[in-house]
Amino acid sequence: MNNILLIDDQGWEKDLIGSVCQTVFGVNFRLDHASRSSEAVKLLLEKDYTLVLLDNNLGLEINASFSVPFLKEFTGTAEIVVMSNNIFEDYLEDPAFLGVDHVIAKKDLVEFLVGVSRRIEPRAAAS
Repeated sequence: MNNILLIDDQGWEKDLIGSVCQTVFGVNFRLDHASRSSEAVKLLLEKDYTLVLLDNNLGLEINASFSVPFLKEFTGTAEIVVMSNNIFEDYLEDPAFLGVDHVIAKKDLVEFLVGVSRRIEPRAAAS
């Protein structure tokens, strides 16, 4: 099961990303949504996630370089992915520098999730 936490201040993004997840994973996913980092922490304390999708911009002055260090304390083993419409900000150039697993352009989300499904499905079949 793919337990995904979407952190995005735009509520409609959950519907859009939920549709993408349903196309890629079928019914083998759960998608939770938080619009702020504080809401995300509450969910991270309650549930285990395999994937955290973090929008780079959470409001006017809050970007991933601010959010990631705070959230990493609570993500456990979840893969952290920063998504952005503009991945050309200096702090997004190196995922390791930012402290995340991946930085992707939102336009590449489908391709990224297909890759995630291919990594996870073989493990599930082997169990």
